[in-house]
Amino acid sequence: MMRPFQACLIALLLLCPVAHAEVVEALDVGLSGGLLLVSPESDLLGDRSKDTTLTDAAIVGVRAGYRLKQLPVSVQLVALTFPAHYHPGILKGSGALVTMEALGHLATGPLTWSAGGGVGALALVAGTAGEDTDLAYSAGAGVRWTPPASAASLRLDGKAILSDGLGSGMAIHTLMILGVDFALSHHAYPSVSSQYPGDDDNDGVVNARDLCPRLAGTPSMSGCPDGDRDGVADDRDACPETSGIAAFHGCPDTDADSVPDTTDACPTIPGSVEHAGCPDTDADGIADSRDRCKRQAGSASREGCPTPPAAVLSMFGRPFDSLIFVGKPPGLTLESYDVIREVARVLDEHPQIELQVRGYTHDRRRSERAYSETEDRAAVVVRALIAEGIDPGRLSALGLGSEQPIASNRTRAGRDRNHRVEIHVVRGGDRR
Repeated sequence: MMRPFQACLIALLLLCPVAHAEVVEALDVGLSGGLLLVSPESDLLGDRSKDTTLTDAAIVGVRAGYRLKQLPVSVQLVALTFPAHYHPGILKGSGALVTMEALGHLATGPLTWSAGGGVGALALVAGTAGEDTDLAYSAGAGVRWTPPASAASLRLDGKAILSDGLGSGMAIHTLMILGVDFALSHHAYPSVSSQYPGDDDNDGVVNARDLCPRLAGTPSMSGCPDGDRDGVADDRDACPETSGIAAFHGCPDTDADSVPDTTDACPTIPGSVEHAGCPDTDADGIADSRDRCKRQAGSASREGCPTPPAAVLSMFGRPFDSLIFVGKPPGLTLESYDVIREVARVLDEHPQIELQVRGYTHDRRRSERAYSETEDRAAVVVRALIAEGIDPGRLSALGLGSEQPIASNRTRAGRDRNHRVEIHVVRGGDRR
């Protein structure tokens, strides 16, 4: 078992390299509190501990740490005390844990992560349980949060404490600590004078020739910085964080079409200057981004599409007698899909055309029923065209009931003609 003076000697040996290094960045002190989970194998009472067990206890204390200047390393001294109670029995006392530890650090914004270990002593210092001291080793990790512009920090640590165990084994205790630290001093980095006389920003270009005397740059840029290394100094670079070309004031031209990305409406697709960097595939003077018929030359009045042939337009604006409806709600017969596929083909070849399907009936039905029925039949045709891959935005359905008859409703033949579906071009035809 280790005497108290042996623990102090080890602590002093650990502290000596720091005293000689004289590279202290900061000194901080803190208050800590937490929980010590004691191993049942602890040998703090020697042979007597075979029949008793030291219970878990709340633990409080202080810490002091030195943070090194050049390395992400600190050395800390931790002193904690806890009430020592044994079970079974009435043995009571006070315990102490003192460790000297070396920690490595990793800073991520306001959080500083640390891990390390050290050596010290776990002892019973007073009470009916007697006095005993064991050599202790610590290993663990933690995190510290420091608010901006604050001298105080919150610390959370978890450690494993190894001490003498019963027989020849080791006892492993668990220590959880939450603490508050206060910075007492910070290292003041000395200002470094320029190695070049008359060169305030130390970039190798004297002030008299430096176009940016307060910003470190390069001789090739006359002393100005070039952050994106594109050969255009930052003070003249319109895109200082993106490498570009001098002709476009340091901005890039990703698709190499002589239109810089900053004004290119299609920055990843080669185009032309007259079309703001966008292509015109059919060479009709209308950029693809505004051309509804990219592979067919057309006119601006028709959004880049040509006038549909008369033969195409002639199939619309009349009753489609080949569309046959059955059932309620209405559905189309298989033969009707020959017409649907033909209309879909025309729409694929002429993307400028938009259609409206209109349903009509005779006047022998009540008005409310007539409108509902004719709208249902028109909607069936629209759904069938959508199923063939036509954009729903190019189609609409309208039920007009008994409006606009094309024959007399006094005869059965006339009523059959009035009970019809028509498909009309509402956009992209001869008349706008």
